[in-house]
Amino acid sequence: MPGATRIISVLPQIIMNIVDYGEDLQAAIDEPRIHYRSPLIQMESRVPTGVRRALQRMGYTLEVKGPFDLYFGGAQGILIDPQTGRMQDGAPTRGAQAPWLMRKEAANASVHTTISGARVSAGRCTSSEARTARPPR
Repeated sequence: MPGATRIISVLPQIIMNIVDYGEDLQAAIDEPRIHYRSPLIQMESRVPTGVRRALQRMGYTLEVKGPFDLYFGGAQGILIDPQTGRMQDGAPTRGAQAPWLMRKEAANASVHTTISGARVSAGRCTSSEARTARPPR
């Protein structure tokens, strides 16, 4: 996860990408990141040039970082469809960070795995199990 002050920028961006723009979890995690720390806006170079120019015209000072810069940290998560119980995972694409949850494509319903104590069958997990699941330390 992103750390320090960037966590308050990154997590809302991911949630907005899912809720407001209908992106799946992985796409939302992969979107370019922006962080505002007065008087500076830090962003990845993947933010469109037109957006950068508009911000500069408004008087903002920009610091443009690499396209998938680890400065913004990684994010990972599990999104559970409340209707079907289907799980969707997302993992960091920045740097050499490894996801703590690897996608398991189940060939049949008898396939089971454990995510930090939560039992998952064929990609399904109850919401009470998901609330207690934690990444390994």
